[in-house]
Amino acid sequence: MTTGNCAGKTAETAETSEQNPPPRPPAQKPVATPSACELHREWIESQVALGRNAMSIYQDLCEKFGFTHQYTSVKRFVARLKAREPERFDVLDALPGEEAQVDFGQGAPTRQATGKYRNRICS
Repeated sequence: MTTGNCAGKTAETAETSEQNPPPRPPAQKPVATPSACELHREWIESQVALGRNAMSIYQDLCEKFGFTHQYTSVKRFVARLKAREPERFDVLDALPGEEAQVDFGQGAPTRQATGKYRNRICS
């Protein structure tokens, strides 16, 4: 006599019904297709260097070169060209108490005897 939730089933049937399905194969990365803007890369780079935005570049591409693709492809292409390295910060390599830093800012405004508020450096 069997007990538990497998009552009335054979041992073989109980084992196969409680198994997990096989894992899926890993998803393959899509193959990157070249941008529609690659043909005009040099011209677009020169326009980005002049500080023009993606919309004006797209409009000129359509007028001058007969560009037939979407604005979003130009927008993505220009965004990749404008991508820059993150801002760098100085790292201080001194042990605590070895060096001091001073901030020569204007400081908090304080109330003078005349009743006016002034920055400490100005007084």
